[in-house]
Amino acid sequence: MRLPVMSAPDLWNAIDDGVALVDGDGVVCNVNRPFAAIFGTSTDKLIGVPVENLVHDSTRRRHIGDRNRFTEAPIRRAMAG
Repeated sequence: MRLPVMSAPDLWNAIDDGVALVDGDGVVCNVNRPFAAIFGTSTDKLIGVPVENLVHDSTRRRHIGDRNRFTEAPIRRAMAG
């Protein structure tokens, strides 16, 4: 049986977990619908937003350092949750 081919946007939004792509400056470049649903908004309203705006105030400063270290030496790791 041959499965239908999904387009990249369809596949991106078929992921059950919320996923965001963030550039090296910490700006959100793309999010899937489940990610937007976590924040109760649409995907287009999150594009261009500094990712630290989406992090709780109590962890924002630490997140900036974590993000900078990841940008310098990317490794696969679990996100806090």
